[in-house]
Amino acid sequence: MGVPFLNILLGFPTGWFLTSRAIEKTEDPFESARDSLKKGLLTSLFTMVQMIFIWWPFFLKFFEKGFDFKNTGIPYILYTPKASLTGWLVLMVIISPFLKMLMTVFGSMLVLAKIKNSPKIN
Repeated sequence: MGVPFLNILLGFPTGWFLTSRAIEKTEDPFESARDSLKKGLLTSLFTMVQMIFIWWPFFLKFFEKGFDFKNTGIPYILYTPKASLTGWLVLMVIISPFLKMLMTVFGSMLVLAKIKNSPKIN
């Protein structure tokens, strides 16, 4: 149904990989953290564009007169079918990309914590 569960989970190894590469280029952990946040925002934006593309037909249903919101196949997470569709669209288009960004940043922060706590070899 367009739930970006795998996209959200893919944010973790993406953040891990991007930060590992950023650390190889620069030794500054703050620059690597800034870079990982920028790239996390880019991946989140890409997921948001995907979700808008997938869910666009349901956005258009709000402007159709007499549309039956009960038979959309969307789970009833709120009291009425129209409110449930609205909540579902907000969940898919706004909250899911935000969760992907959080997973990307979480993966990158784990890499930075590992690097910061590792002993220096002279």
